[in-house]
Amino acid sequence: MPDGGTWQTAHARRYRGYRLDLRRGRRLEVPTDVVTVVVGLSEPLRLTDAIDSRVVLDAASPVGGLRRTATVAEHQGRLEGVSVSLHPADAHRLFGPVLGELDNHWANLPDLLGRPAQHLTERTAEEPGWAQRFRLLDDFLTARIDQGPQWPAEVSWAWAELRRTGGTVSVRDLLQGTGWSRRRLEMRFREATGLAPKQAGQVLRLQRALSCHQRGATRSWAETAAVCGFYDQAHLSNTFRATMGCSPVQFFGHRAAAEPAAEPSDRVPDRVTSAVLPQLR
Repeated sequence: MPDGGTWQTAHARRYRGYRLDLRRGRRLEVPTDVVTVVVGLSEPLRLTDAIDSRVVLDAASPVGGLRRTATVAEHQGRLEGVSVSLHPADAHRLFGPVLGELDNHWANLPDLLGRPAQHLTERTAEEPGWAQRFRLLDDFLTARIDQGPQWPAEVSWAWAELRRTGGTVSVRDLLQGTGWSRRRLEMRFREATGLAPKQAGQVLRLQRALSCHQRGATRSWAETAAVCGFYDQAHLSNTFRATMGCSPVQFFGHRAAAEPAAEPSDRVPDRVTSAVLPQLR
């Protein structure tokens, strides 16, 4: 059963503690506009790209930048740790340019930050409660983020426009707003976020579509497609499959079929991020 599933907001970050003792599980994790860092205190997770099954990582404390495709996360039944959601600008300050170089892959936290990250995991495990763990992590992250490289002003503006418009702003408008060439915009934006502006826009449009359907804000997938910046329902469905490896109907079917006692579905409270998948036979 879940234990300690608590969110605490500190600065622009969210912390979620979890302690789960379930049967072996599989989850489909959706690309979002936040970077998730896991400080794992139990067995490793196996992460597999939902579209390219050759891309696999086993890690107790995985880090992924902004992703283009969904992730299948598998665990053996016992999970404990803290999940931290970071604004991508903070993630860039924490990890530096290497985060933009992951190219839709993941990394193990100690591989990115070295011995301090391993020491952080050990200290987190020793703390008696979630509040103490959150405070420890916040002190560690704040010290490093405060010293890290900032996004160029043009990247910050372009990211804000993408967020403000739900991913529908055109590349032409971003070029006009930044004063950069198309090549320079894509290069600098990718260095900062790991995605090209067009790819980031697609992630944001998909997130908006998921949220609209979850809230019942639209009556049909055709209406959802129109509201969220897709040409039509076929465009939304094709984009969904190319990103998630399943249709929108299948995704929400997995969410509806999850047992009430299963681990919490969404790792970020105000976004649709996950579905519990059936076990492979």
